[in-house]
Amino acid sequence: MRMDKTHAGGRLRRWAIFAAALVVYFFEAWRSPNGPRGSSAIGLIFGAVGFGFMIFCGGRWVLANEFPPGDWGAQNPGCAGICG
Repeated sequence: MRMDKTHAGGRLRRWAIFAAALVVYFFEAWRSPNGPRGSSAIGLIFGAVGFGFMIFCGGRWVLANEFPPGDWGAQNPGCAGICG
């Protein structure tokens, strides 16, 4: 995948989301007496979002192997290259 100047805004958004999630995680780890746990509200949210990413990328893998890239990649260029 080629990256050019048009992707700069997306890169900035990804780093901002990552930084915000990192701050929330460290605040939750600092606030909880026994350290970070998966059963907290924020742990469940992070787990659900991570699970959604895995399902999305798995679905993209199935589509990429089932249909040639020329059939659907050109019709939806904004989604190309998200999962590798």
